[in-house]
Amino acid sequence: IDLSAKLWHVRRNEDVLMEEDDDDDDNDDDTTTITNTTKNTNTPYTISEAHHLKGHKARLCSVAFHPMKQHVVTTSFDHTWRLWDVETGSQLLLQDGHVKETYGVGMHPDGSLCSTTDFGGVVQVWDLRSGKSACHFLVSTEIEREILFV
Repeated sequence: IDLSAKLWHVRRNEDVLMEEDDDDDDNDDDTTTITNTTKNTNTPYTISEAHHLKGHKARLCSVAFHPMKQHVVTTSFDHTWRLWDVETGSQLLLQDGHVKETYGVGMHPDGSLCSTTDFGGVVQVWDLRSGKSACHFLVSTEIEREILFV
């Protein structure tokens, strides 16, 4: 099992032309078919690895992007979660605090809080500004363990 996560660069190839087919002869609905016309490649995108995020000691469970897209959070069966810098791939924060395997993660829309869940039913809410746990509570059902900020 790979114990890491990868971030990827996805770039649109400049030498790929996208043509729209608006021919309604064969189409009874309002969809538009897009076909690729290429000069040097068969794909409109180039995908390359940006960063390989290593550090967890057990399998990864969840990944969530910070609302500002500057950071990404990973959770793992090693009972930890980590905050990573998307631009550099460096680890910014390593938090333990779960007794069971950590699997769920959610980000508050303003980016200040992060929630993590574990298989013991514990939800931790973390203040990303201080790096400390703001509160924690126990939930009883699988649905409640998937805490997402609204």
